[in-house]
Amino acid sequence: MNLTYLSEKDKKSAECEVEFLRVITGPTIIKFFESFKENQEIYIVMEYAEGGSLAQLIQKHAMTGKNFTEDEILMYTA
Repeated sequence: MNLTYLSEKDKKSAECEVEFLRVITGPTIIKFFESFKENQEIYIVMEYAEGGSLAQLIQKHAMTGKNFTEDEILMYTA
């Protein structure tokens, strides 16, 4: 994440989000490994999501007009 053009408030929000990712856990949460700053960038190292992100899955369903089944919703959120 490039911090160059962010306000101080937004930079603080980005740091809080990184801290949130560090502490949140669960069976459907991608594992956080580490983060580091270099110059004006924050890098976040996380577990590889073979199936892509939830946002990508939602976008794919929206583009095809396909609704999620109840079983799919339970699988992704349980």
